[in-house]
Amino acid sequence: MKSIAVLSLLTLTALTAAQAPPMVMLKNAAQPGLAMPSVGLGTYGYGLPGNKGGEFWNDTIAYPAVRSWLSMNGIRIDGACDYKTQYGVGKAIVDSGIDRKKLFLTSKIDIRGAGPSTTQYDWTMAQFKTIQAQLQTSYVDLLLIHWPGDVLHVKDPNQSKLLCASSSSYRPCRQEAWLALQDIFRTGGARAIGVSNFGQKHIAEIEELQDLLPAVNQIEYHPYWHEDALRDYCQSKNIAVQSYSPLGAPDHMATEPQLWPVLPTNQTVVQQIAAAVNATPAQVVLAWAWQRGVSCNPRTWRADHMAENLAFFHTTLSAAQLAQVDDLLSQPGAPNTDCSKPPMPEFFCTNKVCPNPNVVP
Repeated sequence: MKSIAVLSLLTLTALTAAQAPPMVMLKNAAQPGLAMPSVGLGTYGYGLPGNKGGEFWNDTIAYPAVRSWLSMNGIRIDGACDYKTQYGVGKAIVDSGIDRKKLFLTSKIDIRGAGPSTTQYDWTMAQFKTIQAQLQTSYVDLLLIHWPGDVLHVKDPNQSKLLCASSSSYRPCRQEAWLALQDIFRTGGARAIGVSNFGQKHIAEIEELQDLLPAVNQIEYHPYWHEDALRDYCQSKNIAVQSYSPLGAPDHMATEPQLWPVLPTNQTVVQQIAAAVNATPAQVVLAWAWQRGVSCNPRTWRADHMAENLAFFHTTLSAAQLAQVDDLLSQPGAPNTDCSKPPMPEFFCTNKVCPNPNVVP
């Protein structure tokens, strides 16, 4: 049997079409029986325009990427207002002619703009109208609060947009945003609602409202950054954990080799596991996350990578292999894990793609 690593795009596509990826049954703030595909297409690009590094995304690039994804029976698409790709995503879906009910669309709102002139509740409702217009849909399948607060404030308080009506923390705005999401959910604008980049302390604030709990917490989760305690906490609350940058955003980090000398998929141990289980390194990492109870949003504009990602579930790792991936930070070329290094103490961790949301008050 040929290794999946060298199979053609045509063969990978046929393999994917023959069996759909597994589903995640959502609980808490989700319509009864709502199932979410275990793998989705991320639509935010970390790169620079003009092929200056990484995958740069805009509406023009998102359109053909989503059309390719849909042609391979990809169902779930992950977006956000901040990504500046939702017009392209929405047009691709409409032009595909695929029944909207067969797809699973995720979008996100932000904790910004709260102050004397507008409440976070009204800001959230306005953002949702923008999402509906951009995606050309009356509803989304999953609506998330993108971040627990404005991360610019954590980096430099002088750069903060209005800090939640002069509060010392974003807690009031988080709770207002969640109340807005609950109303959107209850009126049919979203089939499920959740959060993204929320730590235990942020989720506990939602619990204080004594109403609905999030159906999903989308967090950064990959072999160089996996908050297993947060994952276990969410799962104990029936909150599904979903990963962005599940491969560590390789195109982005490849532009900063001083931070990540060796990418997770380039680690010798991952490549050895891939050879042993007849898979690609990317499939090994996605299977590792799935077997740890985490669904994924790998982002790519390449059709061959899409097919590879959609077929990840044909790969199963042993307990020993899972432990090897768990311990990837100990391997040569892994990033420095000291989050206290200047110039941004605790705000930026060298083993993390995005800023650290745990420091958001």
